[in-house]
Amino acid sequence: DKSDKTKAIMMLIEYKDTIGLVNFVNDLDSRGIYSLLSVSPDFVEENCQTIKSLLDHRMEIVSQNPAGSFWDQPYEEQLKAIKDSKSRIEACTGRPLRIVSSRYFASDANTVKVAEELGIPFVLARGTSGTEAIVFQPEEYPDVKIISVSNIPTTEFEYGSLCDYSYWVREGAPEDMEKELLAGLTNNKITPVSHTNLGGFKARWNQMWLNFFDTAD
Repeated sequence: DKSDKTKAIMMLIEYKDTIGLVNFVNDLDSRGIYSLLSVSPDFVEENCQTIKSLLDHRMEIVSQNPAGSFWDQPYEEQLKAIKDSKSRIEACTGRPLRIVSSRYFASDANTVKVAEELGIPFVLARGTSGTEAIVFQPEEYPDVKIISVSNIPTTEFEYGSLCDYSYWVREGAPEDMEKELLAGLTNNKITPVSHTNLGGFKARWNQMWLNFFDTAD
């Protein structure tokens, strides 16, 4: 049974279309792997029926700010942006939005403050500990947890998140990422990420993910 192989939550990003996304979610669902899909409210509205269908296949939405990263954005601007995204995404899905992020997983103290005010329990943030992913509980905001995502520690690919696009855009190969994924399993937690128009659509990248899911313990 494939679902016995991996116990995990996979992070997905999409902005282009739903072809690779549907493929990837199906690959995950058949293996019992849950996924967090980071998308803008625009993408959700444009693909509402597909998104609603995928929510029944172990997937949950992460709101991604369509205007870019939240780093250093004033509180009022973040509040306005997240409130708007929350309203629009929930109008499609009919489910509470539980996770918020922005481009590059860029969050700051204002993001966490807004999340608590709006009843959003999780914020994704840029990694701080190489490939290890860490969940933080800030004392000032007891109702919000911060998920610090994995970064690539290898100098050649440094400063990217542990994401197929980070390798691809730096002219890396699927084998480069698979090597890092396997090495990362020495940590308690890692957060692999796929841009699904790459990982769910391009054959070599998709096969790398399937190899990892079906062989890694």
